[in-house]
Amino acid sequence: MTAKDIGGRTPLHYAALGADPAAMKLLLDAPGADVLAIDNDGRTPQDFATAESRLQIKAMIEAEALRRVQCVAFAMGQHTRLGAGSAVQVLEEGVVRMVLELL
Repeated sequence: MTAKDIGGRTPLHYAALGADPAAMKLLLDAPGADVLAIDNDGRTPQDFATAESRLQIKAMIEAEALRRVQCVAFAMGQHTRLGAGSAVQVLEEGVVRMVLELL
């Protein structure tokens, strides 16, 4: 989900303006959803939620961003801890990059 309008806003930007947690969850779960997307004015979906006092939506965005950071940190930590023969090590570099981009 990398679609952007002429202002650089993604569906997550627009969902952050609304008050529908179910719609936000659906978008956050979509492959390629970028919780850190920046529009042409330098605003993220979290900025939109904050400006509209959508505290539940803001919390959902923050939680998803944190989850993704934790997934990457875990994967990187496991790669170094498991060493030779680990499941992460045997994956091709391109596959690992693709997975990390989806997180």
